[in-house]
Order: sequence, then C-alpha cells, then structure tokens
Amino acid sequence: MERCKTVEAILNEAAIDSIGVYPTSSDGAPRSDWQEGWNACLSAILKRQSAAQQWFSSFPKWKQEIVEEMLADSVISLEFVPDVEPAILMSFSTSDLFAWGVADAQSIKDDKDLPEFYRAWKVSGLSGMQILVCLREKEKPQWPVEKTWRKEGIWTPELEALPDNKYDLAVRWKKESRLEHIAAVSE
Repeated sequence: MERCKTVEAILNEAAIDSIGVYPTSSDGAPRSDWQEGWNACLSAILKRQSAAQQWFSSFPKWKQEIVEEMLADSVISLEFVPDVEPAILMSFSTSDLFAWGVADAQSIKDDKDLPEFYRAWKVSGLSGMQILVCLREKEKPQWPVEKTWRKEGIWTPELEALPDNKYDLAVRWKKESRLEHIAAVSE
C-alpha cells in the first residue's frame, strides 16, 4: 500500500512540476497581476494530476507493478508534456554515457521497451539499462564508463563488438594532433 502512495505522490509532483513557477496566494494583501493567475494555475495543476492518475490507471497490472517499482527506487523519472499523447513520458538517465557534460535521458516509449529495460535493471541496475541503450545505439560508451563496466564484470562480447565511441575518437584525435603540433614546434 505504501508503494501506491509513492506512485500517487510522484504523479502529483510531475503534474505540479510541469507548471513551472506559479503565483502564490497573498494572505489578504492586494494581488498583483502575476498573482491573479493563481486560480487558473491551480486548476491546471488539478487537471494534470487527474490526467496523470488516469494515465497510470490505464496500464495493465503488469505495467503498473513495473512502473511502481522503478519509480519507488528512483530509477525512472516522469515528464508531463501537455497536448502530447501520452501526456507523461517515462525516461531514465543516460547522462555522461557517451560524452561528458551531456545531460541526457532515454525515453521508455512503449510496452516492448519497459519490460526490456526492467529486466536489464534487475540484472545490472542502471548500468544494465545503459548497456541496452549502447546496444540499441550501436556505439560503445565513453572510455571511463567502459572501464567501470569492465571492472564490475558486466562488459559483454556484444559491447566489445560495437563501434568505438565517437567522443573518445574525437578526444584521441585532438590529443594526438596537439602532441604532433608540440613535437613539430619543438624541432
């Protein structure tokens, strides 16, 4: 029962977060033009909370259980996208997977994606999900991630067969070019 409360709270948070900064009440003081939007904002939040509950309730039982578990463990996040079907997108972090400083996420798009990512997560945690992304994108992760996965014993022959990471190739080329330049200047 506690997990259902968690899912409900997360759905409500997704609805509220989708509004952004909103007007607050003024405790009887004259309201500014900005605060006049309070009722409309609250109505929009309630509408999105209802939509989020309907979205989740429409899932078959197996999907609800997987989403509940992954949300409760903060493995996936939700993004409320108004005027788009589905209204809520599920995703997980792939930040720094292929390159540093890239705040990226992988969408979980359909009923085929969810069980695959769930199984990968159960076997190897978030890294397992990211491995699946590498296999789908047909590219190795950047070298530090590869090194970590090798150390953890989750590097596979399938990953080894993937083309090298494009970012690593660019960094290596830049480093080699710089070394060639230094050598040429030193002569």
